[in-house]
Amino acid sequence: MANYRWHLLTKTVVGANNRQELAKILLRNRGLEEDNDFFYPPHPDKFSLADLGVDKQMVEKSYARLNKARQRKEEIIIFGDYDVDGFVSTALVWENLYYHGWHILPFLPHRLRDGYGLRPEAVHRLKDQYPHLKLLLTVDNGISAFAAVEEAKKLGLDVIVLDHHLRLGKQDLAADAVIHSETVSAGGLAWFWLRHWFRPDLGLAALSTISDVMPLRGVNRSLVKFGLPILANTKRVGLRQLFQQAGVRFPLDTYQVGFIIAPRLNAFGRIAEPMDALRLLCTQKIHRGSELARLANEVNNQRQQMVVSGIEKARRQIGEKPDKILVVADKNYHRGILGLISARLLEAFARPALAIQIGKEVSYGSARSVEGIDITRFLQRLGNLLLEVGGHEKAAGFSLLTKNLARFQKELQRLAKSEIDERLLRLERKIDCRVGGDVVDLKLAKLTAAMAPFGEGNPQPLFWWSARVAGVETLGQEHQHLKLQLFDDRVPLEKRRYFKALGFGMGEKAANIMPGDNLDLLFTPKIDTWQQKETLTLYIRDLRLSNKQLTTDN
Repeated sequence: MANYRWHLLTKTVVGANNRQELAKILLRNRGLEEDNDFFYPPHPDKFSLADLGVDKQMVEKSYARLNKARQRKEEIIIFGDYDVDGFVSTALVWENLYYHGWHILPFLPHRLRDGYGLRPEAVHRLKDQYPHLKLLLTVDNGISAFAAVEEAKKLGLDVIVLDHHLRLGKQDLAADAVIHSETVSAGGLAWFWLRHWFRPDLGLAALSTISDVMPLRGVNRSLVKFGLPILANTKRVGLRQLFQQAGVRFPLDTYQVGFIIAPRLNAFGRIAEPMDALRLLCTQKIHRGSELARLANEVNNQRQQMVVSGIEKARRQIGEKPDKILVVADKNYHRGILGLISARLLEAFARPALAIQIGKEVSYGSARSVEGIDITRFLQRLGNLLLEVGGHEKAAGFSLLTKNLARFQKELQRLAKSEIDERLLRLERKIDCRVGGDVVDLKLAKLTAAMAPFGEGNPQPLFWWSARVAGVETLGQEHQHLKLQLFDDRVPLEKRRYFKALGFGMGEKAANIMPGDNLDLLFTPKIDTWQQKETLTLYIRDLRLSNKQLTTDN
């Protein structure tokens, strides 16, 4: 299993005498200078499309073309994507245009039937199904759909592209207007674009920003900071039912959105019908919202079971001595969970991982990688064996002819053995700083809370404290969780304070910890409130005892 290397981001040890430096340290560790805009971000209304780098002329062209479509009552199709960002951007554009007089219908591609993005064959199917179609509007895709847009133009369609992905290729896109920014999610971009006419739902923009793992700085921080309370109080009956049935606790935070709500919506796009996710977001009927929320939970449970089964098969393939790069392949893998399998293998073994669904003629794969190994570039070196490959440094998708699979695996391992440095095959805990026991208090937890919302580009602060153990116990029916009582033995007995620390999923460590032990602890402090009384809890991320690394599987 993977071991985590502890990586201190600063040598400064923070105690009572230099506590005023802590906020600066946290900002500096995130690549930020001392900036009031971080702690007090401006409302998204203060930003414009120009601030996002969107071409002003393209914006005006898009508005003019939409005005023309409404005046002429032309048929419009929104072509979205099968993830939360695609669902949200489609919902925002469809609702605001449909309820203000446009003749517009949404279309979300099915992962297996249609594949990703706008393709020439999809354009033909839509034109055949809607012969009076005049305008195609892509959201969360389209920026690199050169052939499909050309085909749409040949069929007499006008095309508006609204996308946030990296443009691939240097040729011109033949769209009538391109609304493009890599700064925000597609849902965030749609929110800004629609603001010209309407007051779109900022809560949905926050949902897409978190779900699409956008860096929570600048405009994205503003979208989430101001959108999250709106999302928590949403009037959308489908989301309200989903919050209730999924067991969401309020106040709503980025963790619950990213790890409870988003997976349930994404499950529709992974293994079921993506249009049901859109229906959940948009329905105005309580009973329908309840049905769709229940369906979201059922589909997500099915997705989880498929991942567990897939991981079990993968572990059997990997065996006791994993290669520098992991490759698991099975004809029964569902294409919608390949990325989840490869991500779990990465976490478990701290090395690049590829999961491949073996097809009769074509096989499909998804890859995840550790920091320092650009998996997309690595796969591109075997491009002669692949049909398609795309992605970024840490994640990639690819396809290949099944008859080439064995050769691909052999060549991949040959490259890995000669070029992957063993020292890169470790995961890191990035630690903001070491702290003394004299600053482990409610003030530390309040500063931590002020750094929220947390996410990509702004992780929860993580502190290293060396403490003495006063008590050890396990919690949970299966004793799966760890509870410690800790104190600072450098503090005189009469001034000594004791701290509660919880480690979820760390119950097995209790057997190796005894009262009186010295413990190195990585933790995030949080305030728990009960009957208007605030108490401090330290949430454990990792432990080291007596200079010996404990098992770190969590």
